[in-house]
Amino acid sequence: MIKSKTSMILEDSPKRALSVIEVAAELGVSEQLVRLEIQREQLKASRFGRRVIIRREDLDAYLAARVVA
Repeated sequence: MIKSKTSMILEDSPKRALSVIEVAAELGVSEQLVRLEIQREQLKASRFGRRVIIRREDLDAYLAARVVA
């Protein structure tokens, strides 16, 4: 099977939006903690129907604000 250039680019690029489950897995924390941070307005998120989406840029900003020197 030959892959198109578009599919190869999409496979190599990081996801632009993540679910609560994906963010929790990436950070090694519980889904409950991710939802709590969203509720506290510490982590920006958008709702699409019942689904909660966190943009990659918002996750990166959240992490950058919590860097310990």
